[in-house]
Amino acid sequence: MKSFSFRYDINGLRGIAVLAVIIFHFNNNVLTGGFTGVDVFFVISGFLMTAIILDKLNAGNFSLFQFYKARVERIIPALLAVCASLLCIGFIFFEPETYQFIGQHSFSALTFFSNISYWKDSNYFDISSQYKFLLHSWSLSIEWQFYFFYPLFIISLNRFFKIKGIKYTIFIGFIISFLSNIFLIPREPTFSFFLLPTRMWELLAGSLAFLYPFSFTKNQKKTGEILGLGLILFAFLYIPKLQPWRSYLVFISILGAYLCILSNNPQTFLKNKIIQLIGTYSYSIYLTHWPIFVFFKNINHKLPFLIYILFTLISSYILHQFIEKKRNHGLVFLLLYSIVVGLSYYVSMNGIQQRVDLSNQSDQKNYHLHNYGGLYIPQNSIITHFNPQNNHGKPSFILIGDSHARQFGNYLRNAHYNFITILKDGCLSLPTIQLDIFQKKQDTQQCKLFYKNLQKTLNENQTIDLIIIQRWDLYRDYYNEFIHNKLLFTHTQEKFISRLKNEIEELINKNGKQRNYFLIGDMFTINNNIPKCKIRNQLPFYHFIYPIHCYETIPYHQIALNRTLEQMAKNIPNLYFIDPNKALCNEKDCRLTDNNHKPIFSDDNHLSFSGADFVGPFLWKNINMDKLK
Repeated sequence: MKSFSFRYDINGLRGIAVLAVIIFHFNNNVLTGGFTGVDVFFVISGFLMTAIILDKLNAGNFSLFQFYKARVERIIPALLAVCASLLCIGFIFFEPETYQFIGQHSFSALTFFSNISYWKDSNYFDISSQYKFLLHSWSLSIEWQFYFFYPLFIISLNRFFKIKGIKYTIFIGFIISFLSNIFLIPREPTFSFFLLPTRMWELLAGSLAFLYPFSFTKNQKKTGEILGLGLILFAFLYIPKLQPWRSYLVFISILGAYLCILSNNPQTFLKNKIIQLIGTYSYSIYLTHWPIFVFFKNINHKLPFLIYILFTLISSYILHQFIEKKRNHGLVFLLLYSIVVGLSYYVSMNGIQQRVDLSNQSDQKNYHLHNYGGLYIPQNSIITHFNPQNNHGKPSFILIGDSHARQFGNYLRNAHYNFITILKDGCLSLPTIQLDIFQKKQDTQQCKLFYKNLQKTLNENQTIDLIIIQRWDLYRDYYNEFIHNKLLFTHTQEKFISRLKNEIEELINKNGKQRNYFLIGDMFTINNNIPKCKIRNQLPFYHFIYPIHCYETIPYHQIALNRTLEQMAKNIPNLYFIDPNKALCNEKDCRLTDNNHKPIFSDDNHLSFSGADFVGPFLWKNINMDKLK
């Protein structure tokens, strides 16, 4: 183990890692594995922290206080500046709901438990990532937690076991953390993604590169770096978007970063001036790129890639030159930190809602939580019978599906239909396929129970029609990861449709052709939120300077997946396809409000009570017409 001078290869790794991350965040179809740039950062951090601690311990001048002080000066000032800027921008541009999230996430980012916060907040009705301005801070929280505990651990080992004990313990820790991650992925994928114990192996991979150095020849150094860079670029280009996250694929980029650092090539291929400059600014680029992207998403402006890059470079230059480079922050910094943390907590309480009038029920925050059409309708794969006294005690139909089926529950109950439901949010369950979007233990068990209860219900009601409503695009997009578990290559839409066709044919063959089966297509999704838009218009900036129009229609566009599902249904006897968008759209545009100007959607893809009451009659009119054919 030797002290080292400035490593151009490590700085270059930072550069390509942050480029991959920002490209992935802008368009994850370009670099599907670009998210692994964060994992490269973890390896670098583990290597550098181990080198810093052990070099000073060997020299006899390690100071825990100085170590923590250096980490504070390196990380917090720039993060503080970003959070303070978001609090100022949010006050001007965003209504209480969005501003409250900014406060919550600023507080968790500055106190370095944002990874824990996002882990706990993860659920089906959690806010979309487009509202999480500091979602990327989860990785900083992991690193900070590692920085806090790691030197204490090394000091203790060094006191009792010296370097040999440190080497063995770090290696064992690496293995335990990696195996824990593998074990927990199918059981608690969100935990394994966000928390330090199951991410620590990536940081310890960097530690191992320092603890177990190799003596390479000049050519071997070049070869090792080429192989490492090849693995990293391969991961960026070919690892699919993972849901859930799988560490055994991320291992490709981890191994690549490990090989690059271990090779320590003085004539690194990453010595290019542009890559080196990006590496120098990488922390500021990482901090600023995501809030810029989310800001434009929130104000419903499409951001061209070149403009996105330009804004990121300008903001990161300012942040680096005026904040990040300054390492002599004193009491004034501590005072500012306390003020911004306190302000973040204050904003997190209600988003300073006194800035607007929330007296109108339709304009209140958390609109989805109060107005989703499926509110209070039972799910979790249980069999529920509604209005059993009607229709001479005979159910008219069986309704199954996810939250897109559940959203019609109140409409159907209030319309006095006698019907049975089996519902599970985020679950598609057919004879041999169970796609569980959440991948949590309880949800997985309930998704498996779904088909068992469906089969039981169909056996007990052998002539009752079956209606299937799902958000089909969601399961299509993650079909590769959930079903085939392929390592590298994403399956096409046709593969999913082919599998779905086989599943439905088996369902029909198994449960008889004496009943009709109805497949309801995907509805269009929206970015604008009418209640939120109306509140936002009350803010002084929009009221006096830049009024925004809360559009009640959006341009019409065909959903390709629906055309495919419709064609599939034509080839299967007793199966009918209905496009729900025909209730809302003409050839030019699609409406977002009902006849009383109430929002049809409670969020970007779920119907409100009003929306279900508007679309429901169209669907069931068509269902009854098809039954008469």
